[in-house]
Amino acid sequence: MIHNNYPSLYEENIFMGLTGLNVYLNLLQCILFLFSVWTTFIFSKEIFNIYNEKPVWIFACCIALFIIYFFLYSYLISITIRWYTIISSIETRRNEKCLKKTINFQMTQYAEISQSICYAFKKILYDNLYDKDPLNNPFKLSYPNFKQKLLFYIKRFKGKLVNEKNVGNDEELIEFDIKTELPQFLRSCGMELDQEELDFILHISGDKENLLRNKVDQQQLFDIWATINHFCSLQMHDIVREVFKNYLKCDDSDLIEQNLKGFNQKKISDFLIYYKEYFADNIYEFMLEEISYLGANFTLDAFIFRIIGYGALNTY
Repeated sequence: MIHNNYPSLYEENIFMGLTGLNVYLNLLQCILFLFSVWTTFIFSKEIFNIYNEKPVWIFACCIALFIIYFFLYSYLISITIRWYTIISSIETRRNEKCLKKTINFQMTQYAEISQSICYAFKKILYDNLYDKDPLNNPFKLSYPNFKQKLLFYIKRFKGKLVNEKNVGNDEELIEFDIKTELPQFLRSCGMELDQEELDFILHISGDKENLLRNKVDQQQLFDIWATINHFCSLQMHDIVREVFKNYLKCDDSDLIEQNLKGFNQKKISDFLIYYKEYFADNIYEFMLEEISYLGANFTLDAFIFRIIGYGALNTY
């Protein structure tokens, strides 16, 4: 399987692979060295005969030709070694399999960091809108059918479902233990969440008093579902822009666009410090490193695309 995908690796295994290639190269170097020693020995032996039997000008020509031959031979050997070094360098003989693994790992790591950044901006936007008016915000489940469906799942999990056709809408408030029951309930609904995703849905659960008791009730589950639906209707690009509009506290549309165009590293750093409880240290360092490639000044759109990438164009 590996041979089919990487024929160059397969070819290197012929004649003892890389080890065999090194043996052949060392053998070739030894032959060239012996040849140079042999030519030097022959020249040293015959030069006296030439000196004794031939005219002086022939002796001088032999000396000159030998010097030219020696330097030309050394030059050609150095050129050959240099080109072999270039050809056999890591750029042209790299391990494609390891390179692809490294690229895939970096892409996965980048995607995870970008996802964490998206969660952070959603939390900021949620808190901004929720704090303005806890009772009148877009994070309320106003569709009766959605409530009825979620209530059906809740009662089925709790074993309180009497009739599937008539779930009922009584005032009994059902609670879940966050550590034991909530993950199992979400799994029963087809939602397998990791710790970061679980922390996110608890953050958007509305009233946080129950969380102190390690509980979450059905009304909070309604709010979580409503918040997720609301965020799914927005593009990540718009969520980030809305966060910065609230941060800059601009009401005039022209002033907003002017402020959103004039960004630099200090403004972003001040923003991250202001909302430091939302961003982990590695996320903070990642964002500052990414914007360092944008130059002295940049727009908010360039910042969003840099930290989130193509995810900024999609809906989360």
